[in-house]
Amino acid sequence: MLRFKFQGIVPPGGRYHGEAGGLAFSHPERGQLIRQLENYYIQNNQPIPEDLNARVEDCTCRQITAKFCEGPEDGLPRRRVVTLRDIRDATTRFVSGEGFSDPGIARDRAVVCARCKLNDRSACPTCTGLVSWGARSVGNREVSGYSDILGVCVLDAVLMSAGIFAKHVDAFPDEPEECWRGKL
Repeated sequence: MLRFKFQGIVPPGGRYHGEAGGLAFSHPERGQLIRQLENYYIQNNQPIPEDLNARVEDCTCRQITAKFCEGPEDGLPRRRVVTLRDIRDATTRFVSGEGFSDPGIARDRAVVCARCKLNDRSACPTCTGLVSWGARSVGNREVSGYSDILGVCVLDAVLMSAGIFAKHVDAFPDEPEECWRGKL
C-alpha cells in the first residue's frame, strides 16, 4: 500500500479519498472521511476494516502526485494529474459534434459514472467552477443530484457531468466493464 511521506500535511488537492463497496468517497478532512466510510460499512452490515486509515492513504495516494507518497505500487495504475485546461479541452472535444443525448440516457450514464472507481473528484469540480462551465458546454443541460458527485474521468480527463450528454461515444480501450461508453 502507498502511504504519505509526511504525516499531518494535507495532500495536494486538499481532499482525502476512500473507496467502499465500489463507491468513491472524498472529504477535505481525514477524520470525517473515516466516519463516512465507517457509516457505510455499518449501514451495509459489513465489518469495518482494521486498516481503514491505511486504505484511505493508499486511495488518496493513487489520485495525487507521486511525490507526496511512497511505497510499492502493486501494479495498479496511478491516476494522472491534469490541469483545468486539460479537463476543458478534453471535455470540449468529447461533447462536440452530433448534438446531445436525451436526459434519460444522460441520467443512466450519470448513475454508472457515480459508482465508477475512475470518477476522480480530486479537482473538486464544483469548487473550481467546472460544473457550471460543463453545463454551459452542453447547452445548460444537467442531471440534477449528480453534479456534486461526478468528477473527471481518469481515462481521458473528461468532465463527467458534461460527458454524459455526448450523443454517441465509442468504447475506450481501458474502460471498466461496467462503463456506458459504446453501449448507451
